[in-house]
Amino acid sequence: FPAFGGLLSVIKNGGEGAYAPTAAFTGERAHSLSFMGGDDEHIYFAIAQNDAGVFGAGNQGLVLARLPADDGSFVTWPPAWQLITTLEPLEVAQDDVSEIRLNNAGDALVASYLVAGVAKFYATRDLEGIDSAVAGNGEPELREIARCADAILADAAFDGELLYIACVDAGGDLEIRRAAIDDLTAEPAWEIVPTRIGGAIDAIDLEASAERGVSIALRQGERLRVYTWLSGDPSFDEALVGDFDHAHSAAGVILSVCDQEGDGIVRTFMY
Repeated sequence: FPAFGGLLSVIKNGGEGAYAPTAAFTGERAHSLSFMGGDDEHIYFAIAQNDAGVFGAGNQGLVLARLPADDGSFVTWPPAWQLITTLEPLEVAQDDVSEIRLNNAGDALVASYLVAGVAKFYATRDLEGIDSAVAGNGEPELREIARCADAILADAAFDGELLYIACVDAGGDLEIRRAAIDDLTAEPAWEIVPTRIGGAIDAIDLEASAERGVSIALRQGERLRVYTWLSGDPSFDEALVGDFDHAHSAAGVILSVCDQEGDGIVRTFMY
């Protein structure tokens, strides 16, 4: 995909592999993808894009969209994109949107991102409304379930029962909350999750699964740390440069690190 500079994203959390080339305009991770419980026929995307030819004039910006999972959309061009809704218009998104995440939370889909210093978290399980929106008939029920002011980093993860959200403020301080989101018509009852994590944080990656609980990988200056359990000490703590990501698997918690501006080697660790 030379037109997109080779920019790819891969589904995690035990899902089948799927890749998404995007016309991204931000310097951050500009798209994310996930599956939605109850819908095995589509792959869902949150995409920051400014190509009017993909979704049509007026539909640029940060959008929620989907692709049929079995029609060869990833090997043919153009893909059969189905626009669901616009989360942020182009005039806002192209300058201010970052930290875009899309997560599966059982039968709900959770989108999170930063815009102008505010972390926003949305959720929906309205498959009927999504189908109607794709057909051009209205909007799905998409509820804002949380937000963090003065934020520079944000992420979310679902452990099979509770949704966890993580926010880092402009001072580098981390806050993690959790709540059940079984009823999206009510305000979630968020509670603070205690941790032993202190000090300014530069990057985070929150992960969760029913089998392994909740973990977080974070960068603090030169140190890269992974807390396999939020209430414990780091199980990985090394001076290691590069971008990182971590995921839960059947074998354990996996951490990958790559210094793209240095040696370009991907280093992988498992716990």
